[in-house]
Amino acid sequence: MFWHIDNTIITIAIFVMTLFVHLFYAKYFLYKHWWHIVFFAIVAILLGTHGNINNYIFSVINIFPFLSFMFLKDEFKKCVFDSWRNVFSAIIAVSLVLYLLVTGGVNLPSFPDFYGDITDADSYYLARNYIGLIQLVNAYSGDILDRFQSIFLEPGYLACLIVMILFIDGYSFKERKSNIILFIALILTFSLAGYFLCAVFYVVYMVKNSRHRYASVFGLFFVTISFLLLASIYNGGDNQINNRVISRLQYDNDRGTIEGYNRTTQEFDEYFSNFMLSSDVLMGDAKGFERNFAGEGANVGIKYYIVVYGMAGLLSYLLFLYSPFFRMTRKSYLALSFFVLWFIIFARGNYVMWMTAFLITYIYGLISLNENKKMKLI
Repeated sequence: MFWHIDNTIITIAIFVMTLFVHLFYAKYFLYKHWWHIVFFAIVAILLGTHGNINNYIFSVINIFPFLSFMFLKDEFKKCVFDSWRNVFSAIIAVSLVLYLLVTGGVNLPSFPDFYGDITDADSYYLARNYIGLIQLVNAYSGDILDRFQSIFLEPGYLACLIVMILFIDGYSFKERKSNIILFIALILTFSLAGYFLCAVFYVVYMVKNSRHRYASVFGLFFVTISFLLLASIYNGGDNQINNRVISRLQYDNDRGTIEGYNRTTQEFDEYFSNFMLSSDVLMGDAKGFERNFAGEGANVGIKYYIVVYGMAGLLSYLLFLYSPFFRMTRKSYLALSFFVLWFIIFARGNYVMWMTAFLITYIYGLISLNENKKMKLI
């Protein structure tokens, strides 16, 4: 719904609404704490931005909603996050219904849409818009991507956000029924990263917090193996799970990685190896990247970030992620595990690094996992 609104207008709207909220609802905020996190966030943004002065100003303004969340009194942080999660789960539920109807052959009203700069072949997405559901369209073949992504831009981003929420809740489906909806959505994203992170951090959680930890880990292993075997033989292997997930796990001898790794191109990987030994590794070389790889396919994630913004940019972002541990939360097993989870998500695709929903989920997760020192055993 905001795809075709100019970013300048959105940034100004964020600025005005933030001032309005802080002016008329000042009693809900406490400005005495967490300035160190704000400091590290702004430093990370400035070191991760290129361009004119407007770029730097707009980049800082765009995280105002997150900074506002930081300064909320603690008792209201949970209220805000719970409200956001309820709305998010409701959107997912409606989208799931539409997705099942569309994939089942029901012809629902829709219209062609796009996101990004349509004049640049590598800078836009084509989509079929059902208002409550988006389906991406291949710009060359016209084929519809039938992975679930709700109203969000990419299935992988949605999957990673769901994994974060499930980890915060301790993979509890009895006490929070909406997690069942989110888990179904995660499965239908057919996201290799989402599946992997969900399984790995389920083990991480259970090893620490379940009285039946070994049974839980073994059960997950058994279910996963059975699931993979069933997917590989069902319909002769011609099914969504096998085609979109299992086949992507095959090893690519030419690239030295799995088939599903599409974060960087082979040419960029070779460039990155040489770049790490160059004098630009500290501050990055954005112009060099544009000169060598503009229009040459997708290159995202931690390697891209180092090339464009250097090790200084990467370390500043790491300091920002770690800054809550200085004063805000203790270095518990679960909190540090959540820190690792978010860093892996960032390393996979750096474009999520300043998205408000992810940042608020990250900070709330640290607070929640820190407060639940005696978490209920599962």
